[in-house]
Amino acid sequence: MSGSKREKELTSGGEKVLNKRELARLEEAKKKKKTQRTAIIIIVICALLLAAALVMNSNFARRHGRAFSVDDMDFTPAEFTFHYYNYYYDYLEYVYTEAYEYVSVLLPDTTQSLEAQMYDDTTTWKDHFQEYCEENLKKDVALYKQGKSVGFEMSEEQQRKYDDQVAGVESSATATGYSSVDKYLSHYYGPACTYEILKEQLAFLYYAESYEEYYKDSISFTDEEILDKYEERKDYYDSFEYRYFIVYPEDIDEDAYETDEEKEAAEQVALQAAHARAIELVAKIDSEEDMIEAARSVDGETYAEDDSTHRKYNGELLGSTYGPWLRETDRKAGDVEVFDISVGTYIVMFLSRDDNSYLTRNVRTILITPETVNKDDYSEEEDDTAYNEAVEMAKSAAHDDIEQIRKDFEADPTEENFAQLAIDKSKSTNAADGGLWANANHDTLPDEVTEWLFDDARKEGDTEIIWGDIAGGYYLTYYIGEDMPYNLYLADKKLKDDAQLEWEEALTADMVTKRTWMYSLT
Repeated sequence: MSGSKREKELTSGGEKVLNKRELARLEEAKKKKKTQRTAIIIIVICALLLAAALVMNSNFARRHGRAFSVDDMDFTPAEFTFHYYNYYYDYLEYVYTEAYEYVSVLLPDTTQSLEAQMYDDTTTWKDHFQEYCEENLKKDVALYKQGKSVGFEMSEEQQRKYDDQVAGVESSATATGYSSVDKYLSHYYGPACTYEILKEQLAFLYYAESYEEYYKDSISFTDEEILDKYEERKDYYDSFEYRYFIVYPEDIDEDAYETDEEKEAAEQVALQAAHARAIELVAKIDSEEDMIEAARSVDGETYAEDDSTHRKYNGELLGSTYGPWLRETDRKAGDVEVFDISVGTYIVMFLSRDDNSYLTRNVRTILITPETVNKDDYSEEEDDTAYNEAVEMAKSAAHDDIEQIRKDFEADPTEENFAQLAIDKSKSTNAADGGLWANANHDTLPDEVTEWLFDDARKEGDTEIIWGDIAGGYYLTYYIGEDMPYNLYLADKKLKDDAQLEWEEALTADMVTKRTWMYSLT
């Protein structure tokens, strides 16, 4: 073979030597095979990563991985999430029951995610509750481990509370139409929560709480120490009776101002006018009746009732605006003062101060509430006659129930029998405690029950059926007797709370908490 346009095929030692074109073709084929192998490897890796991601983000991972630990006690993502929501719901319940008037300030907006709302300048509500949960778990683990180390066992009463709550979860799941308890729990405590997780974690919490109560009950102080504490803090333990109302500024037309500065200046002028009006009203107030009329002249609807301006609180519950003024030792009945705030001017009248030296009472109660009547079921009625009749029938049925419970008690008229009936029958939150109200004060129970409880004629073993309007139900009461003065009870409680806190801080001082990468699944 010859010619410049053709490559010569050369042989050497019987082996064929490829020309350049064939070499290029072979190299291209090798590249394609390498590319195909690489693509296959990438696909396999991606598939493995996707599978791993699915596993890691699954409920299996949430139930078995470690998300958070306190020393040597670990919590899975599902367990931590349960505690997170448990503390969150406890916080909501506390605010709604103890500080309802401050709901808008103390609670996040339920229509938005917690992560999208700021608790303070640097922390979201979600982060706040996570931190709160971690601190509480740290304390609960410390209490749990300390209790186990000394051989503490839960009381029958605490065990009964635990059993009742677990049973209540089953009942709630059924009543709300969920196909299983697990599905019910996943709705309220996260997708990975199960009945077993709830029972285990509640058992842990109840044990820690029981040991905490046991230790606190073991703390005692002398009468002198208690009295000294009262004298030190009597401005917070005494109760203060007063009247108050607020003078708001006139609304301004925001559209009438071109700049924010002009609008703010107009708002300040309106606030100054409200202050001036408050001063004019104070000059005419010489009695409670004058105070009531002055309030009505400002807002006849809000202050229509005589008691609408009346308040009586322990000193520790008074705000910082006018609280210090009310607590001054030289304050006398009829004193009136004004206090400016960002939205108007308060007018406050001091009425009296009580040292709360009255004796507290111990009492057991059984609460029976009527079945709820849905007014919507009577929407087609021309008036409320049928609805009102249904309400009265439900109330009558509740009265029959409480009468039957009284008969059951009278068959064995002992405190022990009453306590058991409270456990079995009462609809009150303290049913598991045998309906016991220890150291009840003037504000512990509805007014109707309180009037009976603090009657000078009361003697041990007295019982009565009383309708409690606020509770919306009938109380069967069992009077036990008097206890320590209310002011000294508050001082004693403060001493015990401080001692308990100091002890718990020592318990948790050296404990180490740790988040793992699975914490993101909580």
